[in-house]
Amino acid sequence: AITSYRAIDVSTIEIELTTTQDRIKELENSDSKMKELLHNLSEAEGEKQGVTMLRDKEVEAAGKVELQIGQRNKQRGEITTRSNQFNDKFDWKLYESATLEFRGPEPLALSDLKKQMDGYLSCVDLKSNQASRKRDNAEKEIGPLMQNFLNGTAEKGYSANWSADVKSAPAMVEHLHKLKNERFHSQEAAFKEEMDRLLEYDIDFAKAGLTSQQKANIDRIKDVNATLCPIEYNDGTFVEINHRPTPDIAVTTFRQKLEDCTRQVIAMTAEQRVERFKSIKALIEYIKNHRNEAIKGANPNNWDVYVVAERRRDNPETIAYWHSDSDGGSGGQKAKLACTVVAAALSFRMAHTRKKDSNAFRLVMIDEIFQKSDDENSAYALRIFEQFDLQLLLATPRDGRLKLVIPYVGSFHLFQNPTKASSSVVSITAEQAKQASATSDHDVDSD
Repeated sequence: AITSYRAIDVSTIEIELTTTQDRIKELENSDSKMKELLHNLSEAEGEKQGVTMLRDKEVEAAGKVELQIGQRNKQRGEITTRSNQFNDKFDWKLYESATLEFRGPEPLALSDLKKQMDGYLSCVDLKSNQASRKRDNAEKEIGPLMQNFLNGTAEKGYSANWSADVKSAPAMVEHLHKLKNERFHSQEAAFKEEMDRLLEYDIDFAKAGLTSQQKANIDRIKDVNATLCPIEYNDGTFVEINHRPTPDIAVTTFRQKLEDCTRQVIAMTAEQRVERFKSIKALIEYIKNHRNEAIKGANPNNWDVYVVAERRRDNPETIAYWHSDSDGGSGGQKAKLACTVVAAALSFRMAHTRKKDSNAFRLVMIDEIFQKSDDENSAYALRIFEQFDLQLLLATPRDGRLKLVIPYVGSFHLFQNPTKASSSVVSITAEQAKQASATSDHDVDSD
């Protein structure tokens, strides 16, 4: 088949083509204008943003200025208010010459406020520095005076725990006024005199008590000697206990210091009274620093030492022998002296003799009393314990000396252990004890 085509209008097509080309050129021209417009628009937008930013900055700056103006107005109002309050409370006329140094003759002006304030502050600093120097000088002057006041009141016992610092001055001044109002100083002399009298009385009383106790010890020694006197110690002799002051340095030091405090002076002068109180202070310090020595020195039992004097009965003023210790004697003599000292010491301690019943528990237990003693000295030991009215519990072997005990005891107990495995005890009579004394290898406990 053959395709049919529409008849082609060449002229029309050419016209349309020409029109189209013209339109294309027109569009091309309009596009360049459009770009120019867009460029101009972009520049305008940039200028607009710059103007906007500048305007915002100006607005922000204006806000800050307004804020500063408001703050200044507020400060001015506060200054005005305080100035009015200060002017109302402060009598400027009374201190007009002094205030002019700070305020000056010119009134305050807001326009020149900073300069005026700087001037005022300079004046204030100058005056403050001058006042600080005066204060420092005053503190240097008042410091020693405050320390003297503290030292004086501390010695008298009516100061608080202050320091010589200017901060303590108000409290110290208040305390001083209080003391004056209470008339303490007017009563101080009378109070001190009364305290001195009481202290002296206490010291005298203490010394009197110690001396009385020492005298009581001497009186008890006399009772002991009265018991010892009838007993024959050796052929033609008897013994007695003699006392003399101890040479112990702790005792002598304490007694000397006590004597210094209590030495009697009629109508003492002020100087003598001061010396006495120095002695009392020295005694107190000695007690604090040497407690053990002071305790020893304050015990009247330590004030004397004792020896045994053996005197002749036909001439009591003649001392045959001094027994200060047990050296130089035989075993029997040593045991004899030991029994004498023990019996005398027990009687002294219990204040008990046959003539002076103390109702004291006076049981004496002795093991093998005859071990180092002969019959004569053993019999003496039994007699002296009896003379001092002491109750004896004696443990002694069953030997020939058992017969010495029989006259001095009231009951006998025989202990036996024949098998060395177990012991037995049985009460026996005095006659049985005499028979037992002839045997051996057993012990007798006699009471």
